[in-house]
Amino acid sequence: MTDFDQLFKEIKIEPMRIAVAAAEEVETLSAIMDASEAGIVTPILFGNSEKIRSLSLSINWDMADCVVIDTESPADSAVEAVACVKNGFADFLMKGLVETSVFLKAIINKERGLPITNLLSHIAIFDIPNYPKLLFTTDGGMVMYPDLNQKKLLIENALILTRALGYKQTIVGCLAAKEKVDPKMPATVEAHELKKIGERGGFGADVYVEGPMAMDLVLSRDATKTKDYNSIAEGAVDILLFPNIDTGNAVGKTLMQIPGTRMIGTVMGASVPIVLTSRADSRLEKLNSIRMAGIIAARIKRVGIK
Repeated sequence: MTDFDQLFKEIKIEPMRIAVAAAEEVETLSAIMDASEAGIVTPILFGNSEKIRSLSLSINWDMADCVVIDTESPADSAVEAVACVKNGFADFLMKGLVETSVFLKAIINKERGLPITNLLSHIAIFDIPNYPKLLFTTDGGMVMYPDLNQKKLLIENALILTRALGYKQTIVGCLAAKEKVDPKMPATVEAHELKKIGERGGFGADVYVEGPMAMDLVLSRDATKTKDYNSIAEGAVDILLFPNIDTGNAVGKTLMQIPGTRMIGTVMGASVPIVLTSRADSRLEKLNSIRMAGIIAARIKRVGIK
């Protein structure tokens, strides 16, 4: 996939049922309205029903195809939305006007939460001008300092997305400060270990893992020529694995400063994809995140998590 336009043009799905926790927020409702009117989702909205209906009037949405369930608080809306998904009444989940920690607490609750199939992780997908394909990155928001096994799980979560999009081969780049293994730099050592796991088929025959890779090698074929770096991954990485949250956060925010760059994100590791956007995200960014999660939810519904 080269960009979001190609992604959403080529992949069509039946409407997925989305459960939204604390839906009383205008940008969230606007994105849900857009997704509903485009035939992408059937919404089930949890929260203050009076505020939800008032906001819907302000954006000229009649919510004819919606179910609105009144809850006493944002925390209650998160619990009820999670239960809706867990009981099979919705296909995926979205955070509205509720604190992320409260939302995640409802998801991981041992008795009432969702089945957790893997390490919960955030995957950002970047559409970057002049980069030849979509770039999936992990993790810049949830897993702070992953060890080797956690990095393997982060890659596995991201692979669910590329496979759902029909990728026949996925190239993974393990980011570090330089491309040579240095025992004093754990990120380079673990990147090399992940490469060996890939060579043994640990991620599947459709996956090629390279590492360690410096950031210039990820983005620029010219840099690979200058450094005489020969790899199938040069300037063509699909999934970029960060060594830690500090690197992920810094790289992600830097990429967003490139004019024309667009980003969407989803949380993986539970039984369904989770849309976890921030208040700063635009209506379009929220809509595209809903679209992406819907595609993943459709695959899970069809063939399960693989």
